[in-house]
Amino acid sequence: TLRRAVDRAAAAKIMTDVRGVTMAVRSYMEANNGAIPTGAAWGVVPRALAPYLPDGMSFRYKSTTYRVVVQRARGTVRLQIRYPRNDPVGLALQRFRGPDITWTRTQTTVWIQR
Repeated sequence: TLRRAVDRAAAAKIMTDVRGVTMAVRSYMEANNGAIPTGAAWGVVPRALAPYLPDGMSFRYKSTTYRVVVQRARGTVRLQIRYPRNDPVGLALQRFRGPDITWTRTQTTVWIQR
């Protein structure tokens, strides 16, 4: 149906943003001798990543909010996408699978390895 197509398009837009963040994190680490970026807040672009992200990239889309979380102990960066339980866009995000992607009913997590 049309509604499903709209939700899938929204999920594809979010995953495109995720790829942009992944590239920004890797560019940041390359420019900073492997250091991982600091700072994490829902719906806010981490200040350290701002120079590496496309202009005007939104960390919010409809009912979803993104957050970049630093996992110092594991040397990884985690990008979380949070959405309301059983949100159609969140359900559409579940079709994106990979070794570094996990999801629950309210959140998709992308692990960015060092």
